[in-house]
Amino acid sequence: MLEPRWAVIEFRYPFTDRSGSDIDPSLEAIVGSLHRKAELALNRQNLPAARAACLEILERDPAHADAYFLLGMIVLAAGSAGKAAALVERATALDPRRAEYHAQLARCRALLREEGRAARAAERALELGVSDPATLDTLGVVWSRLGAHERAVEAFR
Repeated sequence: MLEPRWAVIEFRYPFTDRSGSDIDPSLEAIVGSLHRKAELALNRQNLPAARAACLEILERDPAHADAYFLLGMIVLAAGSAGKAAALVERATALDPRRAEYHAQLARCRALLREEGRAARAAERALELGVSDPATLDTLGVVWSRLGAHERAVEAFR
């Protein structure tokens, strides 16, 4: 089951070309609009529309971490934890400060029975600081799947 994204993520990705100069602000507006469209479609479980919006974002901004993350969630909802893990891993490489990314990566790794990698991703999420209920719930489920029930109870509190 796909977990809802409870809040629209603030748009915070830099828009620079390879030379470091700023890109047209209209591109930022277009990508921001596509990002909101992707999140809304994902929340409504309209996976084809969410996928299309994410792919369009990546055509315009290949370093958009959240587009990779959302694609990972779409692929995971379609049943492919391996492909989802690769996409979420790409998102964490582009924006390693997002605890939600690491928590979902831990979830993918747990589903793949990669316990060590799942535990490391979950630990990283906790190091970054988690306060939102959806991410804490994800971590609780991960810890449960890994047999770390005391850790799971902490996350569920």
